[in-house]
Amino acid sequence: MAAVEHERVLPAVKHVGEVAKTYFLRQAVASGFDDAAFVDRRGRLIEGIHLEPGLLGGGGGGVARGGDVGQHHYVHRPPATGPARCPQRVQEITLTDLPSLAGAMVMNSWMPGVAVRQIALTSLPEAPSFVRMLHQAYEGEPFSAP
Repeated sequence: MAAVEHERVLPAVKHVGEVAKTYFLRQAVASGFDDAAFVDRRGRLIEGIHLEPGLLGGGGGGVARGGDVGQHHYVHRPPATGPARCPQRVQEITLTDLPSLAGAMVMNSWMPGVAVRQIALTSLPEAPSFVRMLHQAYEGEPFSAP
């Protein structure tokens, strides 16, 4: 994933931000990446263009937190119930924090996790047990209607 500086306009209002997604994805692909993650003006990883980053470190999985209103955008948190019982947390993550991670993946409500091998210039270790655990948790979570 490329890392690009961008903050969603009106972050408290749920919207897709198509202009930024299209523009920054094209830049990422032109630079040899499959996707991109947005970094805010404070250097915090806040969201992915299409899929949300999940991070492994410190004994559990988590999602990056950012944004001026203290929220995370479109975050699908892996379920803490079921056979996986993944300890979870939400925390600020900057690009300088990436080398300390034990792995990373991207996910959304339709897809439980795909391993990420690199964010910006930082290579990340593969974490197949983390991805497998998220898939098991996803499969054990019942579907619900809105």
